[in-house]
Amino acid sequence: MGRVLAGGLLNAKHGREIMKESIEHEASQVIHDLERFLNPLGTVATITPLLGLLGTVIGMIKVFAEIQLAGVGNAGNLAGGISEALITTQPV
Repeated sequence: MGRVLAGGLLNAKHGREIMKESIEHEASQVIHDLERFLNPLGTVATITPLLGLLGTVIGMIKVFAEIQLAGVGNAGNLAGGISEALITTQPV
């Protein structure tokens, strides 16, 4: 926003039309600079829920492995896997 306003203010003394053109030119360059981050951002937005789901599955696998080894009698043994599953599904 600062670059756009600076471009307009630098050309304010040349008249309204020149000022408007300089603002539009600077804005198009700023937009172009910002758009280069859209693809990586889209990739992160796509992968993030899948990583949360993977953590949930891994946590539940640990819980079931503990049940297989020790049974369901001791909740403390199950807490680690359940905690891992819940932490990875927690929305940020």
